[in-house]
Amino acid sequence: MKEEKKFNQNEYVNEYKKKHYSPLKINLKKEEKEELDKLLAEEGLTQTQFIRNAIADLKAKKKR
Repeated sequence: MKEEKKFNQNEYVNEYKKKHYSPLKINLKKEEKEELDKLLAEEGLTQTQFIRNAIADLKAKKKR
């Protein structure tokens, strides 16, 4: 008989992320990173939300 593989949630999530997402890495000076983190905390934004907002702003600006 064929042995069925058990569902592995972590493996599934990792494969999903590999298929549907691309990591974005940037290099900032430590002071810039600290300032960005502080600003994002004040605004209640994550780094991902910040990048998505920046993309939306650029798209909106381009349409004008």
